[in-house]
Amino acid sequence: MSRKKRQSPPPSSSRQAVATVPALAGSPLLTPSWDASTSIRILWAKAAFLVLLTILIYIPSWSAQYTWDDDHWLLFCKPVHAGWQGLWQIWSQPSSTPHYYPLIFTGFWMEYK
Repeated sequence: MSRKKRQSPPPSSSRQAVATVPALAGSPLLTPSWDASTSIRILWAKAAFLVLLTILIYIPSWSAQYTWDDDHWLLFCKPVHAGWQGLWQIWSQPSSTPHYYPLIFTGFWMEYK
């Protein structure tokens, strides 16, 4: 039983393959068929579509009411009614509000004003 040795392809064949690649550089398959102004228009169209879609999705929430106990927090939380001093309390004294959610209570404070 003799083993046959595998032969590698001759070097000339690999050189021919490399030599044919630059010939494809001008091929219509590799060059884009649009110009820069078309791609900018497409980009703006996609951005406008995304903005429009976002607005359409949020339209139902524009007429929404408070949820759960937000009305209670807004009406009966003293720092929300206390002007700039209340804003300071919201951020510096965690016990001044039922829960320490400074961004939420700052939003309530701004709505009350």
